[in-house]
Amino acid sequence: MTENFIDPMVFRDGIASTERIDHRVPWEKQYEVWKHGDGLVSRAESPRDLEVAVMQLHRALEQRDTLLNELYDFQDIPHFGRAKYYAVMEELGLIRSSLKGQLRSLRNSIVHQFDDVPVDKQQCQYLSDVAWYYLKSTDRIAQQHVTEAEINYSGQDDAHFTRFTLKFTLRPFAIKVSGDIPAELLLSTPTPDCPIVKPQQSHSELYRGVSHFHFTGHLIGSQMCFKQVVKMFFEESAL
Repeated sequence: MTENFIDPMVFRDGIASTERIDHRVPWEKQYEVWKHGDGLVSRAESPRDLEVAVMQLHRALEQRDTLLNELYDFQDIPHFGRAKYYAVMEELGLIRSSLKGQLRSLRNSIVHQFDDVPVDKQQCQYLSDVAWYYLKSTDRIAQQHVTEAEINYSGQDDAHFTRFTLKFTLRPFAIKVSGDIPAELLLSTPTPDCPIVKPQQSHSELYRGVSHFHFTGHLIGSQMCFKQVVKMFFEESAL
């Protein structure tokens, strides 16, 4: 069946989740690793203690990133160009790579340099705080994700009402959509930011004198729109 192009105005007010699912994965374990590193920083009596602490703090973040990528398979989300998974995470606003850049650099220096690497206790305490914040900022998407959401557009009492439901699945990441929209929201040609739906079923009918388009299918584009909706998905999942 042909693709349908929808006015991007339908997403102007975002989406609201209606269903969620718990991942039931061991996201708390990253805090056990972090606590070990944080404790080593607090009790450090030698540079070696601080070096081990840095290794543990870095390990906690790497474990969290691995867990998230196993859940969401960031590199296979459509329209993100198969970038490195942490680059996709940053583009989605889930992380800031600078939060762990200094920690990664120090850890790599400890592992790969033969000479002693200066490690400062105050610096390590700061890196421990940063690692704690990194974990906190990704806790919710490690615990759960939205499975169904609706757009916030127009009202149900108007003959021109719009219903647009999105259902999200992971691995592979896909967005199934169903809707009942006034035909005036259909575009004859695509715009760079419009939703592009590949319908499985569709038909038109009159409602109070207004032509409505009913459909089920998958959201496949545009690239700009798809990325926008994926960001909304993670924003809702993080609530």
